[in-house]
Amino acid sequence: MSPEGSISRLLQGLKTGDDAAALSLWERYCDRLVRLARLKLRNAKRRMADGEDVALSAFHSLCRGAREGRFPALADRDGLWGLLVFITAQKAADQVLSQSPGPATLNVWAEGYERLLDRLGDATLRQVAELRVQGYTLEEIAQQLGVALRTVHRKIHLIRKVWLAEARP
Repeated sequence: MSPEGSISRLLQGLKTGDDAAALSLWERYCDRLVRLARLKLRNAKRRMADGEDVALSAFHSLCRGAREGRFPALADRDGLWGLLVFITAQKAADQVLSQSPGPATLNVWAEGYERLLDRLGDATLRQVAELRVQGYTLEEIAQQLGVALRTVHRKIHLIRKVWLAEARP
């Protein structure tokens, strides 16, 4: 059996609350997730949590969200890693934000966000990404842009590919 298939099966177990599936996924992704969390926290002056805490919190959020049906499209290793990267980045940002960042930190984040948007190249991809970051649903984005929902799904998939390539450790 391919490793892809085993991850897909573990994800199905995760969605049904299978603790063994969650443990197996944690064991497979723990080291990479901790490294990512440490990387995201590296510029924090005073850490409220370390990389292990952030990684564990991110994984816990993934497990809870999967059980609650918040990630219905989560089906394979790429989707899993992308979601873990996003959740971990958010958890790390929460730790950094709790330290009341100054203008320099906010400027670095703004530059990073602009760099990610620039990597998209296409104006429509950039517009979809900006709307999604602002909290619009895929249906709302499709309506605003006057395109089919499937088109928005394809664009989101392309955005994830570009951004994941940027974020991979």
